[in-house]
Amino acid sequence: MDLRNEQSKLSITYEKLAKFLVSALNFWTFDCGQSFSAGKIRGRNFIFLVILLVSSVINIRNVIESYYRSIRIIWTINVAWSCVHSMAITKLLAIIFYKREFLKLLKDFQKIISEQQNRHIAAIQIPKMKKTISRIILSLIIYGTIFCLSELFTLIYVLNYPGVNFPLIYEIRELLAFGETFFFFFNMIFQSICFLILLLHILVNDFLLLFFGFLFHAVIQILAEIIEKCLYKDIFGIEPNILKIIIEKHLQIINLLKTLDKIFRKLSLANLLTNFLCLIIIFCGILFQEEFEGSLYMIALILMFQTFALSLFGEILAVNTGNIGDSLYLTEWYAMPLREQTSILFMMRLGQKTYGIKAGGLVAISFNTFVDVIKASMSYCALLYALTKN
Repeated sequence: MDLRNEQSKLSITYEKLAKFLVSALNFWTFDCGQSFSAGKIRGRNFIFLVILLVSSVINIRNVIESYYRSIRIIWTINVAWSCVHSMAITKLLAIIFYKREFLKLLKDFQKIISEQQNRHIAAIQIPKMKKTISRIILSLIIYGTIFCLSELFTLIYVLNYPGVNFPLIYEIRELLAFGETFFFFFNMIFQSICFLILLLHILVNDFLLLFFGFLFHAVIQILAEIIEKCLYKDIFGIEPNILKIIIEKHLQIINLLKTLDKIFRKLSLANLLTNFLCLIIIFCGILFQEEFEGSLYMIALILMFQTFALSLFGEILAVNTGNIGDSLYLTEWYAMPLREQTSILFMMRLGQKTYGIKAGGLVAISFNTFVDVIKASMSYCALLYALTKN
């Protein structure tokens, strides 16, 4: 295998993926074609956020007013749409305030993939990263297709529901003063724009989570495999700098994890709280419905998937970073020269610390988080239903 040629191809493929994500980040902050200022956040970065906030306020008003309507699907749609608004607003705030960190992660991974490697390390890293990039592309295509088809199915389901007329989501009654024609068309245009903004924004954020999840999983596993295969007592006669390279890679991964933690420290807490409150509302909506409403179940599944994806990401990081310390301990570190033993023990000390995502810097995100959120939302839903069913 021509490792240098393979690395060049891999770097080009990653660069294309990174450009796609950078373009998406620039689009949602209205920084298209311009570099993002490191010193300040511009007013135009909040344009989409303002649109979503206006739509959310109108939607909450309609949730309250539609509760006693005879056609319960109207209230159901408003509740579901309110939950989608809260999800999108939380994620958009993260992109606005942590865009620099997202771009830094993309740049750092580009450096890891494109820099020239020791031949022993390159033989491990390049095939692994090649498989990872292929999996990322395949996952983005599959997830994007499923997401768009499910939203199309939901839209068709609502459009064909008996007794539901336009507007499907909410009415901006203040526009009636300009005539029914203007009222109809402005409602249609505004709600269509909001629909596209919300769904595309949630999709792009899920793409970012998938992208970084695969990459972090790959680089941590690659480091563990390098330690297992390249760190033995006779290697220093062949590659005297191998331990230095491994330590540098370990510190590089730790810095990446710290940048990730800075992004997700507040974002994960906001996502969990938002999903928790939305699940309570959706579960109550399911209980309040006299007949089966597919849209509620669809939104509930999306919310649970969002929580599960975040929990899976945290679990993968925690488990894999713990494996680095185990890989170091299983080497023949005790048979190596004293200087190398000292460096390996230092790495072991770093490897003992489990890195991951902590919501608000306090609660470690893992599979237990997903279970706790679902259990708590069902408990509070049962309490709320018991208090309000009459």
